[in-house]
Amino acid sequence: MSRVVYLNALQALDAALRHRSMRGAADELGITAAAVGQRIRALEEFTGTRLLDRGNAGVVPTAASAGVAQALRRAFAELDQVAMRLNLDRDTQVRIACDADFLALWLRPRLAAFEMQFPAIRLAFLSPADPAPPDLTLRAGGAGALLMPDWMLPLGSSENLPRMGRGPSPLPLEGMPLLHVEPVAAARAELGWPEWLARHPLRRDGAQRGFRFGCWSDALNLATAHIGFALVPLALARGALERGDIHPMFPETPLLPARNPWMLQEHPRPRPRPHVGHFLDWLRGAVAVYLASLPPPGADGELAMETGGRSR
Repeated sequence: MSRVVYLNALQALDAALRHRSMRGAADELGITAAAVGQRIRALEEFTGTRLLDRGNAGVVPTAASAGVAQALRRAFAELDQVAMRLNLDRDTQVRIACDADFLALWLRPRLAAFEMQFPAIRLAFLSPADPAPPDLTLRAGGAGALLMPDWMLPLGSSENLPRMGRGPSPLPLEGMPLLHVEPVAAARAELGWPEWLARHPLRRDGAQRGFRFGCWSDALNLATAHIGFALVPLALARGALERGDIHPMFPETPLLPARNPWMLQEHPRPRPRPHVGHFLDWLRGAVAVYLASLPPPGADGELAMETGGRSR
């Protein structure tokens, strides 16, 4: 067995011993669990010694591997220190699992500023089917730390807004076409038209009727195209509002808080990765600038809008 091969096999064994799991080792090393198992089996065949057993809670070290586990951990920690001193880790890629709407409508328009500040750092946005482990996850609700809150904004096009209240009913939304969104990746069902209309009774019935979509981008695009009225997170609609593509339906009505705020989950690696920290610092700074452009929410969490139709 060559030196490179046995180093890879020992690395897989070290990770499996620390995580007590093939899957945990695979996530750390950026390979599949099957590949971890293959490396460890090759080491077992080479040494003629069984190194892992499978238990109810994951993999279990044998007497042979338990006796070398601490030595393996120290050896790879020292190798990591050598690599850092020699600047061998030149991987400047940050792998991000990101909500597609958040990426397209809020994050991507701001990335040019990041690229100007950190031209050597590469951002890789992973698809749901990508096997590579992410460094960061950005999503609506779920695990992690709060990145930023959001508020639900009723929107209509310049062509549709004058139609409200023109029917036989005095209620402005009676009979109006509603666009519903049920984000498939959200941690829980987002506040929609039925809940909004229960709070603001501007329609007698039919709050559930209308077109349904799995993402905010589709609803926002169809509202812009005069198909109906959408209830969309402010952060995702802000760009279209500023361009004048879409308009608030009720500028005087405070915005209700979203049920799923934007969350950030970090996935630490054993070896420090300063470029991930650079992106995190930049992202938090961009969020702070965005939130500073909004008025502070009230004690009830609601957000006021300017009479002119844009958040203060």
